[in-house]
Amino acid sequence: MDDHCMTMAEAAGGVFSRVEALRWGMSDNDLTRLVRAGRLTRPRRGVYALPTSGGNREEEHAYRVRAILRGRPASCAAARSTLALAQLPLVRADLSTVLLCGAGKERFRRGDVVTYPLPSGEKGITIGGAPSVSIETAIFQTVARDGLTTAIVAADAALHRGLVTPESLERRRVGLRRLAPRGRQLMESVDGASESPGESLMRLILVGLGHDVQIQVVITTPDGEFVARVDALVDDWIVMEFDGAGKYGDADGRDALIREKRREDALRALGYIVVRVTWRDLFTPGRVAALVRAAQAQLRARSATPRAAAR
Repeated sequence: MDDHCMTMAEAAGGVFSRVEALRWGMSDNDLTRLVRAGRLTRPRRGVYALPTSGGNREEEHAYRVRAILRGRPASCAAARSTLALAQLPLVRADLSTVLLCGAGKERFRRGDVVTYPLPSGEKGITIGGAPSVSIETAIFQTVARDGLTTAIVAADAALHRGLVTPESLERRRVGLRRLAPRGRQLMESVDGASESPGESLMRLILVGLGHDVQIQVVITTPDGEFVARVDALVDDWIVMEFDGAGKYGDADGRDALIREKRREDALRALGYIVVRVTWRDLFTPGRVAALVRAAQAQLRARSATPRAAAR
């Protein structure tokens, strides 16, 4: 019976209600025993779940969303909570509160759950095993709830993964008239070519600093030989590379580090300044601006140095 319960729980997305468990043939005593044994958790009254593996903050939020919705059949996930279900990045979002939409006409809060009226024309879909507004709607709701940066980074990822298209976003923006002005700002800023949340955030910071930014640029030799495809190119000669953590820890990582060094050497040989940007840099005010200024100073010093003395 325990194995049957685990199988059904996995099929339900890892979260299920007491009513569902009783339907599967479990008893309250069975559920209590499995909780005490650590094979189940009880995140909410009347809701049970398989233990989580300690994933990232988006996964933890999605877990909470599914648990809450098991006890609220008339509601669906919304805004950041929908994006978490879709496994999209939520940079700088406050995940302490779960956001839902319901049939009521007024916003109301109960504990760590805020419920908003369902937007006009929203039919709702299933994402990650839970009822939800569409990803397009959630992205524009996130502009209002968590700001443009959070929404743009998530939209970049959704575009890159093919979960939405520029056309589907624009159609939903037009339909959500109340969010249209800031939604237009989002549409002018999103770019599905960015391959990670770090790259998206780096691009937004650089554009905000007033730089001319090209992303995913292919660099070749004067003879047309491929050298590298870089995350971002600033002011034509400054290569900006986002460097995520934990990249070079094992043997394969050390080989990757060697390849990365050779790649950077080849870029520098062509005259490019290479700047590596980390998560800490992105979240330290003024740090990215300082890195770019230092690179610009290198360019100026190089152009002012006579070629004969530059060796």
